[in-house]
Amino acid sequence: MAAASNDSPKRGSFYAESMSEEDRERFIRALGVEGIDEEVAMLRVTLRRQFEGDPNKYDELLRNADLLVRAVAAQYRMSPKSAHDFAERLTATIRDLGEQIAPGVIGGGDV
Repeated sequence: MAAASNDSPKRGSFYAESMSEEDRERFIRALGVEGIDEEVAMLRVTLRRQFEGDPNKYDELLRNADLLVRAVAAQYRMSPKSAHDFAERLTATIRDLGEQIAPGVIGGGDV
């Protein structure tokens, strides 16, 4: 089996070959992004938009909430953050989701 190259994918990479010129440019810019902070933020925006649009689509809401929790967990597996810090952010994320699902039901106390 051939050794994997340490070179980052270029314009002629496997994926880039099937993209439009506009997507290829986006792909090249995306190669420079480190971490998943922006993806986590977009998941939060998407989830918020769903709550505001049609909060009765529970399957879709749960799927996206699950994606958000997994992304936050992955974010901490990739960084040297402490378990305590992770627990605080996960608790805040769950509390925010609960407040969006049932406003006023979940208080400011410990979960």
